[in-house]
Amino acid sequence: CNASWIFFTSSVILFAPVIFETERAQMEELHKSQQKQVLLGPGSAMAATGPSPSLPLIR
Repeated sequence: CNASWIFFTSSVILFAPVIFETERAQMEELHKSQQKQVLLGPGSAMAATGPSPSLPLIR
């Protein structure tokens, strides 16, 4: 019983920072995407994937 408590406690201490860091990085990326969309308009979110089909291309 004592060994399992030590194992689970150690696992939480080792893996919790990794989980929190990946979650923080995802939230930061989402925030950057939302901020870019607010500053540049709704078409900016599609700029990374390519031009929006509803907008004509200027040549």
